[in-house]
Amino acid sequence: MTAPIPRDRALLWPVLLLGVLGDLLFRAGELGLNVTLWLWLAAGLWYHHRRTDGAGVGPLEGRLLLGVVAVGFAWIWRASEMLRLLDTACLLVVAALLPLAAQAGHLADLTVGRLLRAGGVLGWRGATGALPVLFDAQRDASAQGGGPARVLLPVARGALLAVPALLVFGGLLTSADPVFGDFLGRLVRFRVDVAMSHVLGTALAAWIGAGFLRGALPGATRWVDAPLPVRLPTLGPVEVGMTVGLVDLLFASFVVFQLPYFFGGAAWVQQAAGVTLADYARRGFFELVALSALVLPLLLLVSSRLEPGQALAQRMYRWLAGAQVVLVLVIMASAAHRMALYQAEFGLTEDRFFASALMAGLAVSALWFAATVLRGRPTAFARGALLSWGVWLFTLNVVNPERVIAETNVRRRAETGHFDVEYLTRLGPDAAPALVAALPRLTEWERGEVRRALEQRFGPETYPDARAWDLGTARARAAVASLTPGRP
Repeated sequence: MTAPIPRDRALLWPVLLLGVLGDLLFRAGELGLNVTLWLWLAAGLWYHHRRTDGAGVGPLEGRLLLGVVAVGFAWIWRASEMLRLLDTACLLVVAALLPLAAQAGHLADLTVGRLLRAGGVLGWRGATGALPVLFDAQRDASAQGGGPARVLLPVARGALLAVPALLVFGGLLTSADPVFGDFLGRLVRFRVDVAMSHVLGTALAAWIGAGFLRGALPGATRWVDAPLPVRLPTLGPVEVGMTVGLVDLLFASFVVFQLPYFFGGAAWVQQAAGVTLADYARRGFFELVALSALVLPLLLLVSSRLEPGQALAQRMYRWLAGAQVVLVLVIMASAAHRMALYQAEFGLTEDRFFASALMAGLAVSALWFAATVLRGRPTAFARGALLSWGVWLFTLNVVNPERVIAETNVRRRAETGHFDVEYLTRLGPDAAPALVAALPRLTEWERGEVRRALEQRFGPETYPDARAWDLGTARARAAVASLTPGRP
């Protein structure tokens, strides 16, 4: 009877495949289709490994793998740098959840604390990369008597150590002695810098792929479920009252001071407050968004450390935390009011759009917190919050923020006469079709500047690498190509 292939050794060839393909795809220099294909391959290799391992792929695990595929598709759907950054953050969350779903088949016991620990384990796997795969595979091969892996694995490990050293030392020696460099160049006919870039590209892609695929191994969640090395102190009524109650008092004081801003409008801001509208809106808005983002982590931390069986502390927490949710929602309304004033005066930018979108997502999370954690269902909060943020990110991709920004500023131009040509033409490819469609509504000078900038970035003389293709750039090039030649 043939012995089964050890699980660690079974990952060796998928990791090498991800490394080689990654080096070929990402040599384009830009990102787009190459990210999509690499992520789809990584998801497929995870699925294949789990099927051949005999464990099978559960329904939840399969849906999370489809999430990896969806994030890969998003990379060719939109070209916005901010959206791609958010898509990457979503991918990291999915990669952290996959081992939990693979081992348990469900996320019924998921809490924010377990999610954070799963993220820490993912970071550790990413830091160690392919090293456990190489060394553990060699150990398993030796224990089972070998085969081809017993010979190939030491060679692969030796090459991993020797090739970079030879390239670095060879480059230094050839620079030190031109005669030796000429001899070495005739002996080994390749460019050291090119070879080095291929080695590093392959190693980096394999390293990241190994960190992802090792989550499919049994025991990948042992550190998530392990008890904490130290016991954290619990909180009683006094600590809850001081922590949450004093913050409530601070928030309530701020809300009282905001009432004149709500009812006085821009005139009151400029006359009574002694600051310009720009300073009031710009400084206040982003600080209030940051405050809103920090409130829920504080409340979740206090909730996780409440003293068991202490009814007074539990009741006090629910009342004070509920009041804090209400107050932070009022503060969010104040931030939204500031942004409305600022946008009416100065237009819409990416920073303002995404900060406003983030605040809307935080408001939904705050309401969900009140409906779950304050009613004694912390695991329901974690699952629902993840789902809501996934819907939030999908909605942003559908909305296409760069198109919204361009169209909003075009409409604002008709109302105020202001049009920031320099900023709008620096937006990503997703804004280009909206700018092309707006050309007839612009002045002759604005049309010329917009057209010149778009043709320089997306004109027929630009030939992007096919490996970096994305739909946003393709639409931008098509929109620019539709312009009538010779017309301003």
